Amino acid sequence: MIDQERDLPEFIGLIYDAAVEPTRWPMFLNRLCDMAPGAKSVMMLHDASTRSIQHPVTARWEENWTTSYTDYYVKLNKWTAAFAYFDVGRAAVVHEIVPRTVTLKSEFYQDWLRPQNLATGITVSIFKEKLRYMNFSVLSGEVEEEAQARHASFLQTLSPHLRRAGQINRQISDLTFASRAMEQTFDHLDRGVVLLHADGRSFYFNKQAKHDLDLCDGLILHRDGRLGCQNQELEDELYRTIFLAGKTAKGIGNAAGGIMAIPRRDELMPWSLMITPMPASALDFRHPEGAVALFIVDRNKKPILSGASLRTVLGLTAAEARTAIALAEGKSPEKIANDQGNTILTVRTHLRNAMGKTGISRLPELVALVLRCGSVS
Repeated sequence: MIDQERDLPEFIGLIYDAAVEPTRWPMFLNRLCDMAPGAKSVMMLHDASTRSIQHPVTARWEENWTTSYTDYYVKLNKWTAAFAYFDVGRAAVVHEIVPRTVTLKSEFYQDWLRPQNLATGITVSIFKEKLRYMNFSVLSGEVEEEAQARHASFLQTLSPHLRRAGQINRQISDLTFASRAMEQTFDHLDRGVVLLHADGRSFYFNKQAKHDLDLCDGLILHRDGRLGCQNQELEDELYRTIFLAGKTAKGIGNAAGGIMAIPRRDELMPWSLMITPMPASALDFRHPEGAVALFIVDRNKKPILSGASLRTVLGLTAAEARTAIALAEGKSPEKIANDQGNTILTVRTHLRNAMGKTGISRLPELVALVLRCGSVS
């Protein structure tokens, strides 16, 4: 049994443990079952409009009963619709929400509750959006009215903590999703992306960054996870830039980062590094002090020219973008006309329109602009 005054700190601790690690909710629910002999507890997301549930977490319930509830009895549960209109955060005995006589006459009670020796319970909703709500419930056999009131009072005491924990769960879930989405986006870039702590230690590389660092060509990765350069002076400059950007990410500095060129071997053009602060709001909950983003650009790579990006960025038509890309690829207007099955006049018209829309007057300038858009995209 539960001594409410003595055990309250334990319950609150279990709630906040589950707030940051949702797999621990069964520990809290299991302890909640100690309210009454034979009690069973559950947290789940109900949708009263479809009479369905999502994400149920249970304690002391046999699987066949939870399965039958999900598959069938949830649609017969007289409590489901009524709970959707009950106040969020207010704990109550279920018979205060649905009259006991209504429950006892229902198929839900006769065929599902009664065979499990369940007759009553307490519940509290911690979240509601239209007819969808998340609630915690403890069901048990017959309990004296005074004891039932004490149980509801205890759940009421826990209610603000449960609501806060639910908010934390949703925020963590959203942040984790955002973090995964950000990483997937980085992996589609044609440049390296490294995320670092302010001391230079890395904690994330996209696929392109891993490829670039594996070359050991001007840039290196130290055993302690710090990003470095084969040139010591440049490495010292890199650390200073990362350190200052890290202070900005923490909100205690104003350095904007910087751009560096890192020499490579075999007469290749140098790496171009861009270092910039990333505030904690752009990351997930594991990095409360923010981070530093480092972008690695291989200037030897041929830009990927995209008609879609030219249409979006420069406002060109599909035909104008296609013609401008062909010009940037080194083709003459005559060759473009032949490849596209157009007249030379049509090609020159597309190029003239493209220059007019971009505010430039010479074809070499148009080529440079197209290549620049390609390197960005």
